[in-house]
Amino acid sequence: MKKRFALLFIPFCFGSFAVAEPVRLPAHLTGLLANNCTDCHDKSLAKGGVNLDVASVDWSDPIQRQTWEQVLKMIRDGIMPPADKPQPPRQQRSELIAHLDQQLVRNTPFGKTKVRRLSNREYEKTIQTLFKYRDFKLQLGFPPDHITHGFDNLTSGLQVSKPLLQAYVETANGLADRFFHSTQTDEYEPFEYSGGPEQMTQTFSSSEIRDNGKSLRLASRFSGSVFRACSWSSDMEIRRSGVYEIRVEASQFKPKSDEPMILELRARQRDTSDRTAATKFRLLGTLEVTQTSPEELKLTAVLHDGETVMFRWANSEYDHTRDALKQAAVAKFKQDRRYLAAWQDVLAPKKGKAPPSASLRGMNGHVKAQEAYRKPELDLADATLDSERTKKVLDLFARNSTQCFCDTWAHLIFEEGPCLQVHGLEVIGPSKIVDSLTELARRQRKTELLGRRNEGESDALYLNRFLRRFLPQAFRSEVSDQVVEHYASKAKVLWGKGASFDESMHVMLRSILLHPRFLHRDMNFDAPEYDLASRLSYFLTSGPPDSTLLAAARSKAINNDAELEKHVKRLLPRSVNDPFVQSFPKQWLNTRSLDFVMPDAKLKFSDDDLRYARSELKYFFHEILKGNRPLTDFIDPDFCYTTTKFAEKHYKIKNAPRKKGYLKIPIKRGHPHGGLLAMAPTMIATANGVDTQPVVRGVWLLEHVIGRPPPEPPKDVPALTPDIRGATTPRELLTQHTSEPKCAGCHQLIDPFGFAFENYNAVGDWRNKWPKINKKIDPSSRLFDGTAIQGPADLRQWMLKNIDIFGQCLSEKLMTYALGREPNYRERAELRTVVQNNIKNGQGFRELVIDLVKTKTFRASSKG
Repeated sequence: MKKRFALLFIPFCFGSFAVAEPVRLPAHLTGLLANNCTDCHDKSLAKGGVNLDVASVDWSDPIQRQTWEQVLKMIRDGIMPPADKPQPPRQQRSELIAHLDQQLVRNTPFGKTKVRRLSNREYEKTIQTLFKYRDFKLQLGFPPDHITHGFDNLTSGLQVSKPLLQAYVETANGLADRFFHSTQTDEYEPFEYSGGPEQMTQTFSSSEIRDNGKSLRLASRFSGSVFRACSWSSDMEIRRSGVYEIRVEASQFKPKSDEPMILELRARQRDTSDRTAATKFRLLGTLEVTQTSPEELKLTAVLHDGETVMFRWANSEYDHTRDALKQAAVAKFKQDRRYLAAWQDVLAPKKGKAPPSASLRGMNGHVKAQEAYRKPELDLADATLDSERTKKVLDLFARNSTQCFCDTWAHLIFEEGPCLQVHGLEVIGPSKIVDSLTELARRQRKTELLGRRNEGESDALYLNRFLRRFLPQAFRSEVSDQVVEHYASKAKVLWGKGASFDESMHVMLRSILLHPRFLHRDMNFDAPEYDLASRLSYFLTSGPPDSTLLAAARSKAINNDAELEKHVKRLLPRSVNDPFVQSFPKQWLNTRSLDFVMPDAKLKFSDDDLRYARSELKYFFHEILKGNRPLTDFIDPDFCYTTTKFAEKHYKIKNAPRKKGYLKIPIKRGHPHGGLLAMAPTMIATANGVDTQPVVRGVWLLEHVIGRPPPEPPKDVPALTPDIRGATTPRELLTQHTSEPKCAGCHQLIDPFGFAFENYNAVGDWRNKWPKINKKIDPSSRLFDGTAIQGPADLRQWMLKNIDIFGQCLSEKLMTYALGREPNYRERAELRTVVQNNIKNGQGFRELVIDLVKTKTFRASSKG
């Protein structure tokens, strides 16, 4: 292999282009073309639109360069001449490859970075960063990006459509509303509400309606989830923030002392979770309930739009914890031995098994205890606090993690007390209008966006100060005085028409968010340093450059290799959750199907297994990047990154660490499931959830791992049909299909790689036989360079020996992701040098990324 392709990697010159006239092909190469190519590719026939019956080439013509680049690829990969045609001698083939490579490198200029809009991923992250709005997400129905060559950020796929423009407008409006828009008016309708217990929420066990709907009883003061502590009016919702009079009718039920029962009133937003801690809700006030008959109590408080009134008994001695349960149980058991015996009968029966604790939760457990209590034959012999059966009951009460017995005990309190009862609620108002929580939050966000206004500062000065700070951040570049004045003058025109400061800022912010310099990248034709800063930031973070990077662009320090390297190191991911780790591996290896694949039930691959597989690639990639591991570790690592359960179940790894969550698990190099070529996520993504497809896996490896995607199949190629000619295995069927001359050229490149994966089923588990036919799998084949392999282990070794091929593919994918376009021939030659130096110097993946950023290819400007 090395000998065959050594001539591809000859030194090349990056000097100026002197070729302006056609260059004659060497005579012996024109002879090769005449003997092996022009039967199909002369001027008269020109199959595929390619005419090779020429004596010279104008290398300055991009169309001719593109043609000869394709010729080189087809000859290099053994696709042309077709298998049924005479083949040129190996030496002549190598000389032609070397000549074409030399001419293409010498005559292909470096590309330019094209202006392109932000991808949806970049647009979303830009807004999150610019406005410090971490929870911002694109609205449902936002037009998706087109995936081109596996990537979502390529210029050719980032068209601007009418629906997308409309989505930009709606997003800009929504963001402007977040800071400057108010829907409140001075007009409102008076609000009067009246409701009884039937309109109040019965929560899991802390509240219950009794007395034929006349009373809502509260039993607990639990400070955790409201469903164990509180009740609230289920049909009341404030429409306008203001001051309201709240009237509550309440009473005590079987109190134990003369102390007042303290009723807390809290404001609950209707859309909050029932698992929110009670004390997280705003306290409106407290009322002292002192009577056993209903009494009316009042308070005045501010209620905001979207809120209702929530009740909590603040000084209940039962706080819904296991300690409180044990204390209450011991007191009750001392008072009533029969009740203790009833619980012994339920939880510690002398005969048979006790029911599962979960089945005794809440009312169910209370009913069981009452049924046992009424048994005439109930055994009281062990109904003492020091008996073993009592200890078992109390132990179950104390260690039950679901708090189910706390829920159960509340129902005894509802019957025997003490409880605080609520009989009715009235809310009247507002007597005064106040700013809503929404408006208060908007005001706070506005201050954070604009900065605090200086004392006595005019609207014009305040606006100017904001624009000079905000516009460079939004446009990710220098902003001239003329641009600042353009926006300032817009505001002045609006003020002249009577618009308020906030109204003018609403228009201004929308205008900025819809400007091409916000929506697009690489528009700084006269200040390429800013484009370089943006390119680096979006490459590694999916978001805009920070102030430190913009400062380096402003000073032009970013043009210095050492300064650029410093910023690369600063921005490289530190966590598996960082955008680069979350996004690039999935796009590079085209594993998007993991998000929606549904493996066949026969494969015994659970939803949890699928979740682990989805994360494995990210953890694996991050570990190699973080540890600066060599490129060979992508192919044959000494670790895998998954859960203990998954490693044992699917990778058959014995003695994996007994830890929870994702972890790095040591394996021996050469392990059948080590590396990209054998891990579950890549195997699942290259199958259909039911069975394997050798062609799909072969094409995947060629395109995403080796970097030699095969050409599209001819339109008249027959489909792969079910076997009707005696084939018994998928391999035999595919072999018969590819015996067609028009298929053979590509399939002799594709199929060997696909067959090498056949020991991995549709979810990546190892198998020795093809399913259904129970016939031994034959994974052997011969690769395009003539290397014979017997299966996946040999394929791995071939990849390790040719790690430069993998490194070249990875580098091209990284650069495609970074530039928004595929690197051209000359740029790929520059990347090849970087890869070879990385391998030669024993460097790691992290160093490769750093060196790629310093290339002329990455620095390419849109200017010119």
